[in-house]
Parts: sequence; C-alpha cells; structure tokens
Amino acid sequence: MSSAILHSRAFRIRRAANWLPLGLTYAFLYMGRYNLTVAKYAMGDLMSLEQFGTIFGVGTLVYALSFLVNGPLTDRIGGRIAILIAAMGAGIANLVMGYVTRDFILSGSTENPTMLFSVLYAVNMYFQSFGAVSIVKVNSNWFHVRERGTFSAIFGAIISSGIWLAFSVGFFIVSKTTGIGEGGVDATWWVFWVPGVALLGFFVVDIFLVRDYPEQAGHESFDTGAAILAEDESKPLPSLVLLKKILSNPIILTVAAIEFCTGVLRNGIMHWYPLYAKSSLVLPNDHFMIADWGLILFVAGVMGGAFAGIVSDKMFQSRRGPAAGALYGGMLVAVIFMVFSLGGTESRVGWLKQSTGLCTVAAHTSQKDCESNGGQWDDVALNKGNGLVAGDLILAIKTDPVQDRARFIRTVSEPGNWELSILRNGYSEKAVISVTKENMELFKFRRNLITIRAHDVGEGNTQTVLAWKGTWAAEKGFELDDRIVSVNGQEPHDWTDFLRKLAVTGTGATVVVERNGRHETLDASYPSHISTSPGQFAKFMAAGPKQKIWPGYLGILAFFISLCVIGTHGLLSGTATMDFGGKRGAATAVGVIDGFVYLGTAVQSFALGYITSRDWYYWPIFLLPFAVIGFLFCLKIWNAKPRQAAGH
Repeated sequence: MSSAILHSRAFRIRRAANWLPLGLTYAFLYMGRYNLTVAKYAMGDLMSLEQFGTIFGVGTLVYALSFLVNGPLTDRIGGRIAILIAAMGAGIANLVMGYVTRDFILSGSTENPTMLFSVLYAVNMYFQSFGAVSIVKVNSNWFHVRERGTFSAIFGAIISSGIWLAFSVGFFIVSKTTGIGEGGVDATWWVFWVPGVALLGFFVVDIFLVRDYPEQAGHESFDTGAAILAEDESKPLPSLVLLKKILSNPIILTVAAIEFCTGVLRNGIMHWYPLYAKSSLVLPNDHFMIADWGLILFVAGVMGGAFAGIVSDKMFQSRRGPAAGALYGGMLVAVIFMVFSLGGTESRVGWLKQSTGLCTVAAHTSQKDCESNGGQWDDVALNKGNGLVAGDLILAIKTDPVQDRARFIRTVSEPGNWELSILRNGYSEKAVISVTKENMELFKFRRNLITIRAHDVGEGNTQTVLAWKGTWAAEKGFELDDRIVSVNGQEPHDWTDFLRKLAVTGTGATVVVERNGRHETLDASYPSHISTSPGQFAKFMAAGPKQKIWPGYLGILAFFISLCVIGTHGLLSGTATMDFGGKRGAATAVGVIDGFVYLGTAVQSFALGYITSRDWYYWPIFLLPFAVIGFLFCLKIWNAKPRQAAGH
C-alpha cells in the first residue's frame, strides 16, 4: 500500500485557490457549451430536432478535431494561457450567438438557422476545446498520482456544476426572460449572454489567481509520480514528437476508445432524455425530471465522480481501470433495462391544466373542487363566458390596435374592464377581461400571450396580433382520466396518434371520450393559426397523456447512467490523462482522449437527430453496443498504472 502524500496547510490552501477559479471557469465553459440545448427547447419549432442535431454535431466535430492542435499547443504554452484563451474566445462567441438569437427571434425569421448557428457554434467549440486540456495541464503539476482519484471527484463535481448551470440555471433564465424582449417576445438570447459575461469575468480572475506550477505561487515543486516522456523533463518536446509518443501509447489509445463510447452515452442521455420526456411522453413542464434535470445531473455527477475517485485510489491503488469497468458494467445493465422502459402513452388524459381562477373557498384551486365544496368560482380568463378562450387572436384594446405583448401587458395591468377586439375561429368578436388587484397575477399574461407579426386578419390586411394560449383541453370539457374513443370516428392507439389525428382532421374535429362508463362527445375545434407540429400542438392543448409505465423508471435509469458516465469521464479524461501523459504530455493526452469523447458526441448527435425524428424506439438500441464496447475496453486496462520509464 502506498504511503499518503503530505502537503503543508499553506500549500493546500494555495492549491485550492488555484483549482477553484480554474474549475469555475470550466463550469461556465460547460454552460456556454450546452446552453444550445436549452435555447432549442425555448425556441421550439424555430429550431427542429434535426437542425439541432446538425448544429450540435458540427460543433462537437470541430471540438474533437481542435484537440489535435490545441493539446500539444497547451503543453507548450501552459494551462494558464490556455484557460485564458478559452474564457475570452468562448465568452465572445456566446455573446455573438446571443445577439444572433435576438435578431432571429425579433425579426420573426422563417429562414433555416442551421448554417449560421453551425458556424457560430463551431467557433465557440474551438475555443471551448482549450478548457479541458488547460484544467488537466495545470492540475497535473499540483496533484500527485496517488491524490488524483480525489482530483477525479473534483473534476466530476466541476463538470456536474457546469451541467447544472447549463440546464437548471439555463431553464431558470428562460423562465425569467419570458415576454421581456422587445415587442413582448421571449428574450431567449440571455441563455447565451449570461455565460458569455461570466466567462469574461473569470478571464480577469484567472489572470490574478491561476498559476501553472507551485513554484510560481511561492511553493516548492515536487515529483508527481506521473509517467516520464523524455529524459530531460525540463525541456518541452516538439509537438509532432509529443503527439507521436501519445498516439503510440497503447494505454492512452485504449482509454481514447473507451471515451469515444463515453461521448456517445453521455450526450445520448444528457441531451436526449429531456427531449424524449417532453416530445414523446408529453410530460408537463413542471415535471421534476424536466424542470430539475440540471440538478439531477449535478447530483449524479458528484456521486459518480466521488465513487470513481475513492474506489480508484483507496481500493485499487490508483488503478483507473477497475473503477471505470465497474461504472461501465452498471451502464451496460442500465441501457439494457432502458430498452424495455421507454413505455409509451395511452390515449387517456393523464394531466391537464385548469383555467386559472379564484374560489371563495380559498383552499381549492380548480373549478370542480371549488364548486363541489360549496364555493363560487370566478374564472379569471373566461370571465363567466365573456372573456378569452384558447386560441383567440387579440386585435385591439378598445379601439387601439395591439402593438406588442409588452405594451398590452402594461395597459391591462391597470384594474378595470377591458374590452378587446378579437378573432375567434375566423370571426370578429368582442371579449371583456375584468382585471382586479386580486386576480391580476392569475392572468399570467407573459406566459399566455404570444406575439404574431404580420398576421392575415382578412381581406388582404395584416397586422400584429396577440394569440391567447389559455387552457384548450379544460375549456373544451376534457377531464382527467378521459379515454379518447375516437377523433372524427377514428380510434387513436396512443396519445401521439391522437395528436396526429387531430392535426389531420383539421380545425373542425369532434372527439368522443369515455368517462365513468359513458361516452361524451366534445367539440375539439381549434383555430387555423395553431401549429399542428407535435411539440407546439401539445403545448396548445395544455394537457397530456397517462403513461403505459411509470416514467420514473426511465428517469431512474437516466440518472444512474448519468452517474456512471460522468464518473467514468472524470476518472479517465481528468485523471488517467495526467497519469499517462506525464508532466510534458498531459494536455496532449487529454486533448486526444477528449477529442475521442467529442467524436462520439458528434456521432450520436447526427445519428440521434435522424433517428429520434422518426422513431424513439431505436434510441436505447443505438446506445447499447457502445456500452458493450466501452465495458470490454475497460477490462483491457484493468491493471494499467503509469510507469516511470522513457516513452511512457
């Protein structure tokens, strides 16, 4: 058993002051990398799944190939300079992407965003590629081999915090910027601007705090016990010589093969699970596995990183293969279970949003519960039948044409009875909304109003209108547990088929539901301006299906796979690269290995963008062989440890 590595308290404090800002910079790099997923979610049909897959695929391909240059470059210039390049370049790239997103949304552009976003995201990802190599390069000089399992846990926590920033904080930004843009549009561009500004801030912090070597911070250097690539470690190796040494190391190549599979599995779950939960299972936005996906990934990453690091150092004498093999074995079993856990939906109402209102019996929040308990219900939106219904297009307040959502909200926020000119199913009508101090917040104008510019209002005239979302399913009389018997005489076999049949039959659909053993016929008409794409149509309905199996099963598997894959990635890309790359080749080693991670990421992005647009059933089947291959390669490095001999 190796003896413990002892450092002074002053050294440990200065080391923490070195890796903490470095780690936070890397966390915001993650946020500025995966915010594209959040932006796609917020933009809806403005960016399709296939377009997202292409944009993300191009970026990750550039990221992977950049390591061939930036890994050896970082070994020459040092990790400190590399992290500064990453923070500045990615920060500016995110600010530009935010500006372009703002212009795209404000202009109401119908142009294909793929080309422009692909170029910008590729530039962002080029600078992002300096991040991982810099953090490993710097910390390889501050951590001994026998301490690096601990660093693996730190690295996993850093990655997880970046994912939490990207998803949880990203979705929080989306929720807080709904309707605050010019003209009342959603200011989704802040998803890019926030990490952009943060990265430029950490650029300044890193200048003052981050140092490549302990001796540059006033502490003595020490032998880290890592592999030696040259007889004279004081001199940098030529880039091509260094790259050749790394690429001829069978251990590093095996780790690269494992990490290629990691790239497929990590992003195959991290990106595509919330999209599946929303688009296929039609879970509500406030469902825990959607609303808190970033927090779930954070917890999974911290647990996975801690497990990998502690097991590697404490049980296997700093051998990385056994811990990685155990995690890959867990992933393999979980992906197999995942094939049988996708479930599916029933043609039965599992959840629906009730129209917002006030009850004289304050404990009740739905009209049915309120009235059945002796209360009186004041329906805020419907205003006892004289207000707005889902799909209404607002043309004017009294006689003043609407200009945008923001001005409309400012006007109607004053208490009063506001007469609106509306289009309902193509016909001009009047509606009145009664706004009081008590009910004003319940209207939720920002969420319920969508700005539509240059809308055809008849006789060749166009103007800006505001579409009222409302609660279509509840307003049409759907209730929880209704089974959809038919849509215009055709029986749907699941919820997706129900949406499809509604879209095909057009705006005059009639739906028969089975309720308490009896059939009820409901008017399921909807305005012609409503998008019938599955995602947008499901949002308009404000309702979703019962699941064939509890969606928590798939959620637990997604959590467990994320735990395993983030733990493996931190251990191999963050720790094994330092072990086997040595003092002079750590950045090149992590560049090669992380390059393979993102080659795998690119493969899954293009493949799953195509596959999921057609049939989600093949999603876990696509992932399964990569879990098998990764596990088998882990067995090949079971006993591998760095050796202090030239060329290794």
